[in-house]
Formats: sequence, structure tokens, C-alpha cells
Amino acid sequence: MKRKILVGLLTAVIFLACALVINITPKVEKGSVVLTCDGSKYELPGTEKTRYCNGKRESLSADESFDTLLSSVPSFNIKADVDKDGNVTLKTPMSVEVTGDRLGDVLYTVYSYDGKVLAKESKKLELPKEDIDGCLVKIKITWGKKDTSYLEEDYWFAAMYNTER
Repeated sequence: MKRKILVGLLTAVIFLACALVINITPKVEKGSVVLTCDGSKYELPGTEKTRYCNGKRESLSADESFDTLLSSVPSFNIKADVDKDGNVTLKTPMSVEVTGDRLGDVLYTVYSYDGKVLAKESKKLELPKEDIDGCLVKIKITWGKKDTSYLEEDYWFAAMYNTER
């Protein structure tokens, strides 16, 4: 009798372990996004947008308003000269370095402060050369090693232009 109970418990534990192993979401290792601005390095915080695992897609966060983003994202001052014709020359060197396993390209979308798209999903970081106060930049990265499990994440920063005329 004890033997039947022990075999039954052992069988239940094995089935439970198999069920848990099948439903475990594989961990996606995120890398880092480092912004270099005027010689200083800053690691940008990310916002998880979508997780994809075993054919299931899960949205993780809602979009924020531009006013909320502008007050919460890291901001950097960019020196810019404006000539008499309104042409802008950016004088502050800025670059983004992404390390880690990712699927696809790093995409940059540049917005004006009122939400207008100035450059959509470019593969290169190019700040606008217009006479504006600044812009918001979204960096879209898909972290993961394979198409069966990945994580889409957005990184934001604000570039504020200090124009000299």
C-alpha cells in the first residue's frame, strides 16, 4: 500500500515538473544602449514593449504621451549654429553604441516636441538640421538570439538644441 502511494506521488511530481518546464518563458538577455554625447557616456534605460515566446505575443507597456516622455527621459544639450539662411550646424558629437544579442537592425525615429515624426525608423542616428528647440529620439531594439523568443524594447532621449546665431 505504501508503495502504491509513493509511486502515485512520484508520478504526480514528474507530471507537475513536466508541465512547469513546458510553460516556462525562456529568458531573453538584454544588452545595453550607451549614448555618447560630447565625450561623456550615458547608459539609457529601456521600456519593454512586446515579448514574443513560442508563438505568443504579449504587450508589456502602453505608449506614453510626449509631455510625459519629455519630462521623464534623459535629455542632452546639443550646441548648434544657425546661419542667416536658417541652416543648422550641429557642433556636439553624439553616437549610440548597442551591445548584446539582437535580432535585426537598431532603428531610430526622431520626433519634434509636439509629436510630429521628423525621421521614421532610420538605421542611422541623424538629428534634424532644422531651426528647432530640440527633438525626442526613440531607439527601437529587438533583443534575442532566435525568432522563437525575443523582446522588443524602446529607448528614449531628448536632444535640446542650444542655438547660437
